[in-house]
Amino acid sequence: MKPAVTQKTMFAIAAGPRLRCFLGWQPFWLLTIICCQFVLPILGFGQVVEVPCKGSVSECAHRHEEVCKKGENTAANLIVPKKTKVWGLLIDPSGVPFEHTRNGLTIQLGDPKTSQVIASSQVSEMGTFELGEVVPGKYRLIAVLIVDGKTTRFHGWAQPNSLACGDSDECTLAMLLRPSGTDNPIDFCPPK
Repeated sequence: MKPAVTQKTMFAIAAGPRLRCFLGWQPFWLLTIICCQFVLPILGFGQVVEVPCKGSVSECAHRHEEVCKKGENTAANLIVPKKTKVWGLLIDPSGVPFEHTRNGLTIQLGDPKTSQVIASSQVSEMGTFELGEVVPGKYRLIAVLIVDGKTTRFHGWAQPNSLACGDSDECTLAMLLRPSGTDNPIDFCPPK
C-alpha cells in the first residue's frame, strides 16, 4: 500500500529545496527583521530625529539655541590672499550650473567668527553671483534663501568646504553645493 500524499507534501515537493531551506530558517529571518527594525535604531545606527522639547517655552528656546551653537562647523571656507573682485558660478555635483526655481537664492560672504554678513549677491538663473571687491582674509561663503527680507537655510544642500582665490585682481569661484540630509536638527537654526 502506498502512503497518502497530502497537500503539504505536494507543496514541499513542488517548492523545491530553496523554499524548504528558507522555511526551515524562519526563526533566523524573523530575528533579523526584528533586529533591523527595532534594535539597531535604539543603539544609534538608525536615523537621528530631534525629539520635541517638553519643557517650558524658555527651556525649549534655550535647548534650541544650544543645538544651533553646537550643530554646525562654521569655519572659514574661503581664503582671499589679496584685495580682489570676487564672482563665481554655483554648480551642482555633476559640474553644471546649479538650476534652481527658488526665488531669493543668495550667496553670502561673512565673517566666520561673528557670522556678520559682509557682502551678498542673488544667484542669477544661469547660476552666477558677484560679491564685488573683497579685502584679504578668511571668510565663510554660504548659500541661503532670502524671501521677504527673511534669511533662511537652503535646505537639502551642504555648504562648500574649501575655496580659495588666487593672486590676481579677479577671483572666479566654482561653488559646489552637495546634497545633504533634510532631517538634521540644525535645519531649523539660522544660517551661518
